Amino acid sequence: MDNKRILSGRVALVTGGTRGIGKGISVELARAGATVYVTGRTTRSGGSWPGSLDETVGEIEAAGGRGIGVACDHGDDLQVQELFERINGESGSLDVLVNNAYAPAIASGRSQEAEGAKFWELPIDAWDRPINVGLRSHYVSIVMAIPLLLQSKGLIVNISSAGAYAYFNSVAYGVGKAGIDRMTRDMALELDDRGISIVSIWPGLVGTERVSTNFSPSFASALIHNTRVVASRRAGAAPPDAISGEAATEADLHAITETPLYVGKAAVALAADPDVMTKTGRVFSVVGLAHEYEFTDVDGRRPDAFGFLVNPDAWPPLAKP
Repeated sequence: MDNKRILSGRVALVTGGTRGIGKGISVELARAGATVYVTGRTTRSGGSWPGSLDETVGEIEAAGGRGIGVACDHGDDLQVQELFERINGESGSLDVLVNNAYAPAIASGRSQEAEGAKFWELPIDAWDRPINVGLRSHYVSIVMAIPLLLQSKGLIVNISSAGAYAYFNSVAYGVGKAGIDRMTRDMALELDDRGISIVSIWPGLVGTERVSTNFSPSFASALIHNTRVVASRRAGAAPPDAISGEAATEADLHAITETPLYVGKAAVALAADPDVMTKTGRVFSVVGLAHEYEFTDVDGRRPDAFGFLVNPDAWPPLAKP
């Protein structure tokens, strides 16, 4: 898929775009020609985590695009309202909304599993954080974006996770992601006659700034084993033996890790598809979209970390690669 300037003249908003997946999506949408508004709380570098709005806008401009950074806490509805008022005032339209903003259950950014804690051993805000800036903030942004999206017959992309289907790192994480997928389905039913399409995307194992803090060696080893089983079955070969218990190596993880730009290419493909309305209400894996739209990650691969979770009987139906 050649995405050169195919979104020229479009206006997009990516929430939570200072780093990781949000940054990758912002850069790819802009590379494809869209004017991209990017939100985040970190405006300049030097915070506790790498990444800032200034850096994302800089990468967008380096890719030949136009990015507009807007400081916004998506846990504050007034700030979100002001964001959409600004977009309306400056651009007068919105074609693509990508909901990516997310607050980890534990303030440090480490996962519940990495902390070695059970849900009852965590403070209550371990539930509130990912639900408020995640499921709820996606809902709020969509509600406030609808007047603009009605004009453009636009696209909503909710960044979800295979954690909606299988346990990943915390109870709140899984519930929040499952809620996003159900919200996508139900909103699609109510938006169907308005020409606005809405989908959820499941990225794979993305090489973000937080990945190394969120997965234990045993989880990574199990993940790698499962991906090898799937690859063997697709090749018609015998599956590998049971998990050996050996820790996953850096090379093992690299083989199944995708870049944030890979997720961005998926968003571009959907935004450029004139028939995207036929996909409304569904959940798509990034690798499934990569096969359908014929794009690859930056190194030519199509990583598939979570393909073993795809169940044809699952609901909502997940697009298979």
